[in-house]
Amino acid sequence: MNTVTTHAARRNLSQLLEQVYYRGNHIQIRRNKRPMAWLVSTPFLVQIHNLLEIMVDSNPGLADTVALLLDDDVINTIHEGKEDIAAGRVRPLSSVLQETHAL
Repeated sequence: MNTVTTHAARRNLSQLLEQVYYRGNHIQIRRNKRPMAWLVSTPFLVQIHNLLEIMVDSNPGLADTVALLLDDDVINTIHEGKEDIAAGRVRPLSSVLQETHAL
């Protein structure tokens, strides 16, 4: 995987586009060591789009799972839940069900 800073990407955009399109490289662009974007070729993106269409048509459940995994809010909630479990912040299912029935 190639990575470049945003400054280097601006300075060398033409060369980066050649690497991406003609060599099939994927380039991650970072700002302050944080990943900000990917530079990928149009043919690669078309392949991904086609793959997603096939997945949606053949297995909608899998497509839903992928959509959830791409949602930052869902991922953050999953991580928070794992942290709660690790810290012992859990309740028995029976107490949750009792509260639900009381409503």
